[in-house]
Amino acid sequence: MAYIEEIITYIKENVGHISIGEVDVLRKPYKISISKFKRDFKRNTEFTPRDYLIRMKIELARNYKLDDPTLTIKEVVSKIGWDLTERQFAEQFKVHYEMTFGGKPIVMRNIPKWQNQEEEIFHEHEFMFSRDRNDLEEIIFRIVLLTGAYTVTNDHPLSKIVKYEMENTCFRLPMFAFEKEVIFKVFFDRNNYERLDLFALFTRVDEEDYCFVPNDKDAYLNLIYNVAIKQDTAIKKKILDCISNWEEMAAEQDRFEFLEYKQQTYNKNIRPRINRDAGIFEESQRLYDSITKEFKAEYENLLQGMCLREAELSNYLRAVEKENEHMIKLTLEFLLGIGDLLPQKLDLLLSLAEYPSMEFVEFEDYSFSMDKTLISKVILEYPRESMPQLICDYYCAYKDIVERDEEDSDEYLGNIILSDILDDFIKV
Repeated sequence: MAYIEEIITYIKENVGHISIGEVDVLRKPYKISISKFKRDFKRNTEFTPRDYLIRMKIELARNYKLDDPTLTIKEVVSKIGWDLTERQFAEQFKVHYEMTFGGKPIVMRNIPKWQNQEEEIFHEHEFMFSRDRNDLEEIIFRIVLLTGAYTVTNDHPLSKIVKYEMENTCFRLPMFAFEKEVIFKVFFDRNNYERLDLFALFTRVDEEDYCFVPNDKDAYLNLIYNVAIKQDTAIKKKILDCISNWEEMAAEQDRFEFLEYKQQTYNKNIRPRINRDAGIFEESQRLYDSITKEFKAEYENLLQGMCLREAELSNYLRAVEKENEHMIKLTLEFLLGIGDLLPQKLDLLLSLAEYPSMEFVEFEDYSFSMDKTLISKVILEYPRESMPQLICDYYCAYKDIVERDEEDSDEYLGNIILSDILDDFIKV
């Protein structure tokens, strides 16, 4: 899409001067909604705008480092306009290049025991992408639900933020790992409302875009333990019981206390054994279910408001994914035969013909992908019984142009295709 190409060019030319926290603002001159911007950008680059900019900044930092090997992290983050933390930069650099900023490689194999620093890096890198980290993040999220005052706020489409509000707790410690607020994004999966689908953010209040995730197992385990021991006896037991091998993991040395905070070093080679029968899982699940219940209600209201049904909509999405034109038309006959043909309904079905995913659909305030006036004109001019064929024609035209890479207009391709189809119909 032409406007996305323009934004990408602008990012490449100004990568050191664009704030990560404000990258979504680049869409505003084009009068594009944030959901459509993210959808179009990801379709073009396979990355969100934020992730794309981060990658560009990391690559720029690498170039600076090649030019000046003595460059430090503190110096390079100012050069590339990095507005997250230095630790986040270090972690992103390690993931992107599989080496530290200082040039030490992260080799994904057994590292000799005498290479202590490299071994530590290996374990941190391995932990970041492990099931263990997912399990420990889930436990912390369940602790937030079980122990504290928290609020649930709308974030982007299909996600909410759960913000922990208790002050002066162990969630602020240890100093270098969890000094910020604990915030979780919870995502809605329309096919499985009960599945726990979340992403952990440890960030400052009112700066939700600034993502901070610890990269070592000790930080997670110490956080869980220190929060647990501050609770009453019943809740403490429910939390500690969720991991059944505390003593086996703990190393005898390297313990210290700071005020009421107790820090323990854990054996990197012993995985935490998660006890799914612990009380924290069942009790927190009821609270989690109340959050997903809100999601489900909003989703069903959205479909009901557009005169759509979940079963037929799912069949339509599968038909588009499989590029089965016969099934696309068949499912559209069901979908378009239900209730009134609202502009939002036609817009959504056309958008899903391009990109069969509900990921970017907004619940409460529907945002049009196409020109609303054009959509309304199509509904007025086109016979209702011919609408399935219209959407099929749109699907084929869009697919053909994208596959031949012929898109060269500044206007949204969907508007052009739909306008051409309508003009051809009126001429006939």
